[in-house]
Amino acid sequence: KEVFEKVVVFVNSTFTAETVFKTLAKDFKNEIAVYKTNTFTEQMFDHLSDFKLTPKYRILIVVNEEGEEFNIADFPCVIHFDIPEDGMLYTQNVLIRAETQKDQLALTFCTDLELTTIRKLEQIQGKKMQVMALPAELFINHVKTKSEATAFDAGEAMKHKKRG
Repeated sequence: KEVFEKVVVFVNSTFTAETVFKTLAKDFKNEIAVYKTNTFTEQMFDHLSDFKLTPKYRILIVVNEEGEEFNIADFPCVIHFDIPEDGMLYTQNVLIRAETQKDQLALTFCTDLELTTIRKLEQIQGKKMQVMALPAELFINHVKTKSEATAFDAGEAMKHKKRG
C-alpha cells in the first residue's frame, strides 16, 4: 500500500479476471474493482479516470478481450497477468512516451512457452525486458479446474474397494 496507490492488472479473458479478482479479494477486499465487466462483481468502473480519482479502490483488473487502448501513463504499477495475443496492444500498454514519462513499474508474467512471444515484443519495443525470478516467499495457489476436481481415478477406487 505504501508503494503503489494504484495498480492496473491486464488479463486476457473474463474468466481470468474473475479468478484474479476472487483471489486478490481475499487480501484486498474492498480495494479491488474491474473495468467494464459487471458479470461477477458490482465493483466496476467504466472509465480509468474514475478509478484514478476514487481513493477507496487501489487495484483495477482490465480484460483485454476488446483490444481497447488505454492511457496508463499516470498509474505507478501496471501488471500483465497474461500476454495479449495482439503484440501491438501490449506494446501500447507498456511504452511510455517521452512527453508523459513518469516513474512506472511494468510487470509481465510469462511461462517458458511464452518466451518466444516476449522476444518478439522486445523487438517491437526496441529494448529488452529485465528477467526476474519469482520471489522465494511467493506462494502459488493452484486452483483445480472443474474437470480436475471431478476426475475419476479407477486405481484409487479399486484400492478403497480392496481395503473394505
